[in-house]
This record gives sequence, C-alpha cells and structure tokens, in this order.
Amino acid sequence: MVTLPCESSHVPEVTEPSPGNSRRRVAGIAAGVTAANIVRAIEEWRSIGRQAFLRSHGGTSAQKYLLVEGTDEFDALALLRGARHLAGLPVAPAYRGDRANVAEPLRRLGFFVENLASETESPIAPDPHLIQAWAARFTGPTDAWSSRTIRREQGILRGALGIGTGDGSRLHQCGVCGRRVPERLLVAAHIKPRDLCTESERLDIPAIAMAACSLGCDALFEHGYLSVGESGSVLTRQAAGIDLSAYRGLQASAWNGDRAKYFEWHRRHWLHR
Repeated sequence: MVTLPCESSHVPEVTEPSPGNSRRRVAGIAAGVTAANIVRAIEEWRSIGRQAFLRSHGGTSAQKYLLVEGTDEFDALALLRGARHLAGLPVAPAYRGDRANVAEPLRRLGFFVENLASETESPIAPDPHLIQAWAARFTGPTDAWSSRTIRREQGILRGALGIGTGDGSRLHQCGVCGRRVPERLLVAAHIKPRDLCTESERLDIPAIAMAACSLGCDALFEHGYLSVGESGSVLTRQAAGIDLSAYRGLQASAWNGDRAKYFEWHRRHWLHR
C-alpha cells in the first residue's frame, strides 16, 4: 500500500538540446504532476509489469534515478512519464532526466529516490519526519541483492547527515575533529558498527551514524583509537606509532542525546579492545 505524500510545486517548461541526440529534451516533466498521479502510475506498474508499462507510456529503461517503495524499484523518469499520461497531461517526446527535473520534484512529493550513478548524491530533507518516513517504507532486511549486496538505507543516511548533495567540493563539518572539509572527504560512519546493529538500529537515522572525515577520523574511530565521552569530549587510546595529541581537548560536534547510547556502546566495546 502506498501512502499519499504532499503535492508538487510547478516547474516551468523549457527546452535544452541533448548532447549526441537530435531530439530536444524538455525540462519540467514533473510540472503539474501530483502525488496521487505518481501513486496511480506505481499501481499500474505493479499491475502490468515494468516492460508493459514502458511500452504503454513510451518510457525507456534508463535507470539513473530509481523511486523506491518497499522492496520495489521504479525507473523514476519513466514513472513520471506514465504519471503524465494517466493524468491527461501533455507528454513531450523526450524529457531531461537530471536531478532538478526528476529526483528533486519526486523528493518534494515525499518519495524516496536513489541515484544509481552516484555514491554521494542522496536526498536531503530538513524535516526529520520525512527521513523517518522514507526509512519506514523499506520492508524486509536492509541488505538487498542487485548485482551485488547493497545497503538500502545508506542513501537516506548520507542525506540525513547533510552530506548527500553530490557536490564533492561543498564544505561540511567532520563530526569528530570539527574541521570543515569537502563533502567527498566525508563518510556516513556508523557509531556502532553496522554489521552488529539490529534492523531497528540501522534505521535509527541519523542517530546511528555521523559524518566523519577520511583524513583520519573515520579510520581512527572505526578501529577504536578514538571515541566520544558522555558529554561529547573526544577520547583517545594511545598506541605505538600514532600521535593523537591533536585530538586532546576537542568536543565532537556529532555528539547529541540521540547518539549518546551508540557512543556509549562504542566506548565500552571498541575503545579498549
């Protein structure tokens, strides 16, 4: 069963040539499309199958963006095309399939959209309730198989931590050392290792993780050389060949009440091993 999110905002129709393609790709495929239109398209897709849906509405099998509902995945651009058909809206021969025209409008409607072509672009929603709603739509385990095992919640997690813009040069603060570094140098670091988390802990987003830089903080925390105290102070474990003096006296910006229990777990199990 699909829950109806909010309605879409209007996106103006403009045209832009597509490199290597004589057809002019039209922007604004989501203009006028509502959440109800998307839900209707999803229901038809599920009823007749993917290939029949694509044939019926003229969509393609390109899968840069996928709309995820439970364990089902839908080609986002084709789904929007079908939604326009079903709503009686005009349909152009070819549409632009970029973030501004496909992913962002669907995310504003409340749907969860993944970018398979990028490991760094994720939906960013300032409303934590929307993040939790996206996570709640996953049914079954968070591990799923495509051609490889994927972490289904990882895109939501990066977005919830504010490091999913896809702009690698955008600066964001490391939750341990506090340095502002390019987003491409930050990872969504699980405070309690993911493979030891329960399913509910994996979906405790974003409390289960923090943004940690790959300049040292991620690895040092992962291997227990660093941890975070009860009030947010950075703790260190001395080891031969590792100088951690730069961390003394630091407060971890990632510390908050929601993460306290996971930092406590890390202190007890990882700091002194």
